[in-house]
Amino acid sequence: MTDLDHNAKGQEIRRTEAVGQPEQRTTETDWYPGGTIKEIRAPGKTTRFTYTQGDGLGRLASRTEIDTTTHSAPYATQGLSRTWSYSYTYHDAPANLKVATVTVDGPRTDVNDITVQHVNPAGRIYRVEQQNGTGAPLVNEVTEFSAEGLPKTIVDPNGTVTQLAYTPRGWLKSRTVVTPQGSVTTTYAYDLVGQVTQVTLPTGTQLNYQYDAAHRLQAISTQDNERIEYELTAQGAHRIERILSSSGSLRRLVHQEFDDLGRLWKSFGVQDQVLETNQYDENGNLVRITDAYQQPILRAFDGLNRLRTQTERDTGATQYEYNAQDQLVSITDPNGLTTAWVVDGFGRKIQETSPDRGTTVYRYDLADNLIQKTDARNSVTKYSYDALNRLTEMQYPASAQDNVSLKYDETSLPTANGSIANKGKGRLTSAIVANGDKIQWAYDALGNITNDVRVQEGKTFQTTYTYNVAGQLATLTYPSGRELSYGYDNKGRIHQLRSRENSSKSWTTLANNLSYEPFGPLTGFTWGNGLTETLSYDTHYQPETIQTRSGSTDVRNLQYGFNLANELDHLTDAKTPARSQLFSYDPNGRLSQAQGQYGTLAYQYDLTGNRVSQAQTNASDGQNFTESYQYPANTHRLTQVNASGQGGQNRSFQYSAAGNLTQDERYTYVYNAANRLTQVLSGPAVIAEYRYNHLGERISKTIDGKTTQFIYGPNHQLLAEHHQDGSAIRDYVYLGNKLLAMVDADTTTNPDTGTKADLAITLKGATGNSVKQPDGRYQVTYKVNVQNAGGSAAENVVLTNTFPATDVNLVSYTASQGICTEDGSSCDLGTVSAGQTATVTLIASKGQKAKENFSASVTTSSEESNTDNNSATAAFGGAFGLWIMAFLTAMLSLRSLTAKRALNRKNTISTACLLLCGLSLMGANTSQAEQIYYVHTDHLNTPTLVTDQNKTVVWEGVRKPFGETEEVVNTVRQPIRFPGQYFDGETGLSYNLMRDYDSRTGRYVQADPLGVAAGSSLYGYVEQNPITSIDPQGLFGGDVVLGLDPIIFLLVNGYFPDLSQHLNRNSNNQCPCKKSEINSEWKQDSSAWNGGNKFRHPLGYECAYDSEGKLLPDTSYANNSNVWPDTEQNYSYNYGSNPLTFWHILFDVYPSWYYQQYPYPSGLTNNGKKCDECENN
Repeated sequence: MTDLDHNAKGQEIRRTEAVGQPEQRTTETDWYPGGTIKEIRAPGKTTRFTYTQGDGLGRLASRTEIDTTTHSAPYATQGLSRTWSYSYTYHDAPANLKVATVTVDGPRTDVNDITVQHVNPAGRIYRVEQQNGTGAPLVNEVTEFSAEGLPKTIVDPNGTVTQLAYTPRGWLKSRTVVTPQGSVTTTYAYDLVGQVTQVTLPTGTQLNYQYDAAHRLQAISTQDNERIEYELTAQGAHRIERILSSSGSLRRLVHQEFDDLGRLWKSFGVQDQVLETNQYDENGNLVRITDAYQQPILRAFDGLNRLRTQTERDTGATQYEYNAQDQLVSITDPNGLTTAWVVDGFGRKIQETSPDRGTTVYRYDLADNLIQKTDARNSVTKYSYDALNRLTEMQYPASAQDNVSLKYDETSLPTANGSIANKGKGRLTSAIVANGDKIQWAYDALGNITNDVRVQEGKTFQTTYTYNVAGQLATLTYPSGRELSYGYDNKGRIHQLRSRENSSKSWTTLANNLSYEPFGPLTGFTWGNGLTETLSYDTHYQPETIQTRSGSTDVRNLQYGFNLANELDHLTDAKTPARSQLFSYDPNGRLSQAQGQYGTLAYQYDLTGNRVSQAQTNASDGQNFTESYQYPANTHRLTQVNASGQGGQNRSFQYSAAGNLTQDERYTYVYNAANRLTQVLSGPAVIAEYRYNHLGERISKTIDGKTTQFIYGPNHQLLAEHHQDGSAIRDYVYLGNKLLAMVDADTTTNPDTGTKADLAITLKGATGNSVKQPDGRYQVTYKVNVQNAGGSAAENVVLTNTFPATDVNLVSYTASQGICTEDGSSCDLGTVSAGQTATVTLIASKGQKAKENFSASVTTSSEESNTDNNSATAAFGGAFGLWIMAFLTAMLSLRSLTAKRALNRKNTISTACLLLCGLSLMGANTSQAEQIYYVHTDHLNTPTLVTDQNKTVVWEGVRKPFGETEEVVNTVRQPIRFPGQYFDGETGLSYNLMRDYDSRTGRYVQADPLGVAAGSSLYGYVEQNPITSIDPQGLFGGDVVLGLDPIIFLLVNGYFPDLSQHLNRNSNNQCPCKKSEINSEWKQDSSAWNGGNKFRHPLGYECAYDSEGKLLPDTSYANNSNVWPDTEQNYSYNYGSNPLTFWHILFDVYPSWYYQQYPYPSGLTNNGKKCDECENN
């Protein structure tokens, strides 16, 4: 109930709302005698008004707001005031009846935030001047009026002219924007009563409008009679919407029912089943939402009609608290965790206390601009604004090199080829970082970006755009010089997309003959390599099929089906049925179970939506496991994953006060003042470094001293990758939001520096006997080194591993850089610099004995001086086989070889001798001309296939629901995952614009910058429904409008001098032919080895030289400060800090293990002694 009190003149002087209820509040109003408002006293704020003639007469002279809240923390608020002032000039002074100008002086006192409106004698505003604080004001002006006083010519601050024409009855007939490229005109036609009957767009598209007898819109049609038809209720609501093709066939149907008050009552699905039913209280608040399975969401409101409690379908309840100004002051989630805010009298959140982000304090200027933020780490960011309240500076006191200066209104853009005219007034034109990075933008008359010039680490990258007369993108030129050309149909939809390497080359078609549903999504096109793409939809424009064909042969055939709640419940792969998937959901629409080639995955969540368990069963590879997820009682931060079974991962996590992941079982994560991940460490070793621009885009990453630059388009789409020297690596091509193609740069024309790259593989022997696992399988370790023995860096290095064909499964892998597929068949190692060795360790298991070959090969996009060492074949057979080192040159030019490997050898010791041998190796030149790859995406626009110009599948990914991807084909590198995500092999995370995503846990590793606005769980991905939802910016996930549119051995810092010492000593060793000799000469678990240091490894394996001889350590896990436990031996070994490590492992530890395992092949000798003579001793 609301109680109103009035004075004798009938003016409201007091309003009391929610009378008698806890939320009761009162607002009082004082009046001047002349009938104008003098003061309003509302909870938390008082507003006062003055007028030009005093005592409430004349025009408004000032408005003052006073904060009456009494907060003392984080700072005092009571008494803060701000004033807007108004002044006037007149055409008829001193009568002062006709206003000539109105000047508004805003509340800020640090700048002249003044706007002046000029009024002609007829009382029409014809000019608006806005002070920007840096020079001449920005001016919008009407330079011509019609006889009826309607504006005819409008000039914006950049001088762009808009012309308006009218019918004799004063209805807008046309709108024309005059540009240097021509006039952009939209025309309008009307019926006799002034209803718009036709709009002709600048593209030539015509939209025709039809009305019923009550003048309500009934249909919209195009020039070829594609139609939208509306069936209306008595109140005019759209009860049924139909979309029809030109032939009249039904393509889309939306059915809704409304109650007698015009409120949405029921919505219906494709089968006309009821999807949701809504119920309202007497005040019109939506209090109950019942789904297709009769599961309700219940909502309760207070006396001020504010939502206080929402109980979800799984009974989890969220509670909301407000202050007397209706500002939200706390949210308590279903787990009982509360996020609270302190809100001042002006409605600004000045402090947030979050269970995930900690305490953040905000300060504002008098115009409500945020001027300082202090996060829970006590990291401060300061912000400055110009007189138009546009952000001009971001300052980081603790990291001044990251300070950003933003500029506006610049009318030219200087480039290396001269200055470019810029319609930049009123627009952001440059962003300059204190470290020298910057972005500059130029615009055309329509406000389209024409030039995007970026300086990153001293290199300049320019992207240019041109547009057709309708303002549609016509061409895009990449920093590499690549050009794209867009063609459109008569409805303004993209019909063709072409590319060429540069302006001197011929065009290549990337996509042609694009077709669409009426007013809807893409239905098909022809790829540039001749494949055809066909997409079909149900009557909600949800996908039914996505089919890629080569002639009449399927390359891909995906078929979709939905349950009664319109949730995607099955995805059938008609080409490869084993990859078909089934999905189930909990009452809140979160994915609860998925079945596919991976077996059955079951997920459970707490009431807030945090994953509490993940279980994989029925896995064909035997990888059945259960993982439980642990959270402290006072936060949603995941701190522990406890795993059981085969394939589960035990993990641990630590966070900063602001909610960023800072430590897990592998790495340390470092952040900048803006809470962006900037460095990944393994102990003191730097694994990766990242840099960002002010837009949150990651502009570079550096691994092992090699930097990759990233260039983005206006919508944060990744456009290009470049080397540190600015040369191109790859361009990415999009069709709307869909990644269409990747074009790898032509490397055949790179200048020859005389020091080309030279890659060589080393296949190192298993570091222990095969070890029997609890499931009866046996586990062994493979190790592959890829060394660049040349003088230049090798870019885009890809290692391909071929396991024995019979029943081999990869348990895990570690890599000194890059990332491997889940089955270990391919590793994308990125850049291997001159003299560098990248190492991959693969742990595999097998259920039966085998004597098959293991082979490996390596490719690079860089030109090599020698390719005869890029692949390897079997060196010898044997009961257990081995990969070993081969020294083919005196200066450590390591060469590759392979060996047969039996994966089921039990732990026995046989006499053996050390074997060093070289093989004749095979390879091919890996420099290449420009390569175009076509990216085939699914309903989420997530890549599933990549084909080349020959229609060959060169990349194929099989994805688990939350994004874990097995690259079953990976001839080329393809790092794009869910939309907006770029997979980082160095960490296993995916960069997702504003955050980083962990597909294994289905969570982000930083709290959402939006806070609880994106949901109570600040780490969850798309509310735990990755089947039909995406989050391209890492901020706020939403449903897709379906169908619409290796261990590293650093051979530096003292490693080389120890080579000769180890070689010379071990060359004098006699072949120990008996077990007793082995045990006496190669002492196990000796504290004398490595100066008292021993091995360590975090995964619980024993050391490489103990009785079991399992996994060697790697630098990813070895450091001087953390103790990685070995569950059986409790070893620790400072691998990364010991300069003798590499040679000790190679010539001490490795031979020790080897001597215990293998005989020499018959006929070979060591120091003249035939090793086969002692095989059985």
